Parts: sequence; structure tokens; C-alpha cells
Amino acid sequence: MDKNHRISVLNNNFAVDQVREGLPVGVTLFNGEYLLTTRQVADFYEVEERTIRRLVEDNRKEIESNGYRNLKGDELKAFRIFGKDKNVLTKKATIVSVFTFKAFLNAGMLLKGSAKAQQVRQLLLDTAISVINERAGGSTKYINQRDENFLPALFQNENYNEKFRQALAGCVAMGQGKFPKFNNLIYKTVFKESARKYKEILDLGKKDRSRDTMYSEVLNAISSVENGVATLIRQEYDKKGGKLSKAETEALFRGLDDNPFLKPQIEDARAKMASFDKEFRRKNHISIAEYISPLNQEAYERFLGKKSKELSARISENLEEFKRLKDK
Repeated sequence: MDKNHRISVLNNNFAVDQVREGLPVGVTLFNGEYLLTTRQVADFYEVEERTIRRLVEDNRKEIESNGYRNLKGDELKAFRIFGKDKNVLTKKATIVSVFTFKAFLNAGMLLKGSAKAQQVRQLLLDTAISVINERAGGSTKYINQRDENFLPALFQNENYNEKFRQALAGCVAMGQGKFPKFNNLIYKTVFKESARKYKEILDLGKKDRSRDTMYSEVLNAISSVENGVATLIRQEYDKKGGKLSKAETEALFRGLDDNPFLKPQIEDARAKMASFDKEFRRKNHISIAEYISPLNQEAYERFLGKKSKELSARISENLEEFKRLKDK
């Protein structure tokens, strides 16, 4: 498991909490945190303490980011009262290293040669997958729609998409195949994939609308490109005094992904699509794999937490507002 995947899995608090509730490990609840000492971690994974200490030294920054730290002074005195590690209670050490439950799991994800660590890794991965599927209603195909930003982005996109279609219909001298042709160029500009390839990766059927499965950032980037290209097409049409050829229209797409006004939005869309689909849908977009980054806790809250909702519920609650956006 690479570092990005470890970070993403450990940021899924829903899965971490479920594992903690089911894993028989003697944690100490102290100041709102579930803590274990180095000895407890070593005992659970059935390795020597020096193995855990060496693991920390080799991966200190990562494990510290998940809550590993030293207790001393008054904090250590208070911990001795509640601590479940008898060695800590009896020893007179002035500093004691502790792992939060996330740091404990982090150690298990890094530890080699421990059967218990391997079991914990598998349990955590299985739990992460089951939690996502359960909260997404059994399927992650439309997990993007649980985001409160999805419907506004989709309705806005329909408006810009219509503007793009009208520009193609009125200003480009091609037959009926022009929209699929240039729609593919829109997709390739935003995330380096054709519409067909996108549907293949997400296992979409003929009746599935690709944009119904897209995250709001992707829809917003597509809207920006469609709006920009539609404007360029009409400008070139007016300048030429007639319809553009296929080659002239294709030329308008060159370098769009490096356009300083579009580039930040396009790169954000690539990062969100590559990262979200890898963790939520277990799908890999090879063309934008370089944009994969770990998911933070906010991402899980956005699609799985209290703010996330089934699309039907969100429509019912905001029907009038969505009508206004759609008709805008």
C-alpha cells in the first residue's frame, strides 16, 4: 500500500471508528483520544518494542501526522492514573511515547513480518470499502450525487452545454457527428480521456449519462471549457463571415488546458476525479494518474457524512431553487 493510499484510508474516520469498535486492543481513553503505549502496540502486533521504535524513526513524519507523540510533565502524570499499561503505571520514566488509534493503525500498515499487522491491514481495507458502499446505498456509481454542490453544477453545466451545442450547430460546417466529435475534445481537454473511455472506466451502460456521474469540480471545468470554446467559435465565425471547417474548429482547442484562465480549474478537476474515483469507486484513470493525492477527512464528510444526501432527498428540499437554476 503506497503512502497516498495509507493517508486516504486513515482519513476515513467512519472506517477507523468501526475498526476501533471491533478490534480487541486495550486502548486508554484520555482527554478525548484513544491512546496506546509503545509496549501495547508491540504486544498487539507480536513484535519487540525496539521494532516499533525503529518503525517510528523510519516513518516519524507520517506516524506523527496521525497522532504519535510524547507525554511528559502533568500530562504524563494524568495519563498514569488512567493508563492501562501497567509498566507505565509503575515506571518512573519522565517521557512516555503514545500512539493514537490512527497512529496504531498506521504502524500496522507499515509493519512487515507481523501476521497481526497483516490482519489489521486487511480488516481496515475491507472496512473502508464496506463503509463507503453502505453509506452510498450499495453502489458508488453515483456517489458524486451525494455532494450538495452536484445539482447546482449539473444545472449550470446544462446551460453551458446548450450554448456549446448552439455554437456548433450555427457556426460549424459539419454534419450531425460534430457534437460527439467536439464533445470528445472537451473531455480530452479537461481530463485527457474520450467520452467513450470515461464510460468504459466507470462501467457505464448506453443509457447512463456520463455527466450524471461526475463530481462538481469536473462539471464546472467542463462548463468553463464549453463556454470558452462556444465564445471562440462565434468570434471566429463573425471574423470569417461564414461557418468554420472541422480543422478550423479543432484549432480552437489547442492549448486550452494551458490557458491561464482555465488551467487552475482543469487541474483541480483532474485531481478530484483521479483521487475520488480511486478511493470511492476503485477506478483508475491512467491518463491523469499523476494527479492522484490523498483524500482528507473533509472529502469523506462531503460524500459520506451528515451533509451528504441521496439525490431524491436533496431535490425535494430544494426544488424551487433547482428550478430557478435550471431555467436561468
